[in-house]
Amino acid sequence: MENAVSLIKKIKAGNTSEFEAIIHKMHPALEKYSRLLYKDNKEDVYSDLVSALWEAITKMQYFEEEGKCITYLNNAIKLRYLELYKQSKKQHEHEQTVPEDLFINFIGQDNDYVNIEMKEDMTNLLSNYSGTKKDIFYCIIFKNMSDMEIAKKYSVSRQYVNRIRKKLYSILREYFMQNKEKKYGK
Repeated sequence: MENAVSLIKKIKAGNTSEFEAIIHKMHPALEKYSRLLYKDNKEDVYSDLVSALWEAITKMQYFEEEGKCITYLNNAIKLRYLELYKQSKKQHEHEQTVPEDLFINFIGQDNDYVNIEMKEDMTNLLSNYSGTKKDIFYCIIFKNMSDMEIAKKYSVSRQYVNRIRKKLYSILREYFMQNKEKKYGK
């Protein structure tokens, strides 16, 4: 395999097909940082990191030493990862606060009728699902179990449970917005 310096020189000279060799050379760093953002789609993150790699190569002015080139490219990937991490963190923090707000609007304090209606709605909603997904939904809604507890109980990863939880929040958000429109005519 050619060294990074010669590959970068070829790319700078207009031979963009050599970029694939750079991707292959930088694959461990690309893979590492795309894995670290486990809450997001790995392929999307990987593509963003490859894009950062391309931008770094096009902006490079000094590319005479192998070690410095690799360090420069690795830093470009790391910086893009940090940007994506900040965006992801903001997005996922927001997603996890929304369901509580929705539940506050629909559950009254010490109102048995509302609690019974809510339980019935949740049971009807769960009837649309089956298998492990339904069991995990049940544990989240009715047993208020943590991701770690659910993961251990069903022998799945915590990340999988987290994805299912996000999916449930999305389903609940949509369900309650539809019911709110039906009940209140908005």
